[in-house]
Amino acid sequence: MKIKLYVPLAIAALALSACGGDAPGQAGPSPTALANEENDQETPSADPRPATSDQSNTEFFDFENLEMTTEDDFVFISSMGAKGTLELVSSDDPRVADLEHYFIERAALDGTGLFGNEISKDWQYLVAEVDNLEGVDDVDMASVTLFDTDMTAFTFTNAYWHVEDSMLLGHIGMGLAAGVDPESKNTSEAYKNLEVSPEEFEKVQELAIEVQDALTISIGPEEQATSVLAMPAEDLVLSYELELVEVAAHGDFDQALAYNLPMDEYEKWLADYPNEYGQDGDVYQ
Repeated sequence: MKIKLYVPLAIAALALSACGGDAPGQAGPSPTALANEENDQETPSADPRPATSDQSNTEFFDFENLEMTTEDDFVFISSMGAKGTLELVSSDDPRVADLEHYFIERAALDGTGLFGNEISKDWQYLVAEVDNLEGVDDVDMASVTLFDTDMTAFTFTNAYWHVEDSMLLGHIGMGLAAGVDPESKNTSEAYKNLEVSPEEFEKVQELAIEVQDALTISIGPEEQATSVLAMPAEDLVLSYELELVEVAAHGDFDQALAYNLPMDEYEKWLADYPNEYGQDGDVYQ
């Protein structure tokens, strides 16, 4: 991970001793020089961001030139005080392996539209380790959106709702098909779901229940937990270089940015730069 830093220039040297100007043959300071010296003393630092530590040894993050990639881990702090780390993981990661198995079994049933648009053979996963010990509101990790350098959005949503929505569609499809004469199943596209037997559907349903029991819907104040987010990735290539990472930790109304920085350094910076959160810029204290 490459992070460029701004280092403020050292404070200018002390003014020359007044006795030097009184020495024979040496001119005293002109009115113009005095005016310039006064202006220099009143001119604020060129860097508008506040110091995060001792003024004599302060470093600033150059967020505009921060280089981010999909190989990085990211940190975020929501406006409600929740903290978290984000990591893109492979399908064999223990935290997502059961979810991947469910997706595979579900996709294997058929392609007749039983699960609506939720069918996908390939998925990508993002794991959020959430610390809400100092937070004041529930964290649902509704979504995390990665923007590439062309500002194309790649949105991961809470995996629990991927499972919930698809099974809801499955129940509707199976219920509709069950009331139709099997001999007429090929006369309408809507009834081709009869190609899935009740036994096959029940097997996937049991998997869905097991997976949902292990997934996190919400993380309350004074709690810590792991949230898994997923994105259908069939015929989709996630860019390597990223421009922006946006986190919806408390539903869609609350957006926070994530950075590939150490959490402790980001916390120090954020404490002195609360405008990160927009109009009023107040992180809940």
